[in-house]
Amino acid sequence: MKAMFLILLIVPCVWAVEIKVKKIEAEVDQESGKLITKHYLEGSHLIYDCKEMAWLCVDINGWKSCSENRAKARKRKLKNMPCAPVKKYDKQKMCFQAQQNIVSFIEGSNPCQNYD
Repeated sequence: MKAMFLILLIVPCVWAVEIKVKKIEAEVDQESGKLITKHYLEGSHLIYDCKEMAWLCVDINGWKSCSENRAKARKRKLKNMPCAPVKKYDKQKMCFQAQQNIVSFIEGSNPCQNYD
């Protein structure tokens, strides 16, 4: 009897937490785009993530984070940068097109190298 009471008490709590998580996920998708890495949300700003070795279209917060981290690395005179902010686009579709062009045609360029 106690086990049944405990189950009846726990199930609504788990259901409420699940609804809250789904609501938060929906808000993230509507406001900033989809999570594309553990650090970035999808958006219209092209960066190169040197740690992941990937060209990414990120949101404005990802762009700012990349820019700030690169500035800190330059200040510390690190040889290799954490990322490279490349270009801001008006629309996400334009960023995706640029990303595809870069991946298809650019060879030998290293945006992670500090040339200062």
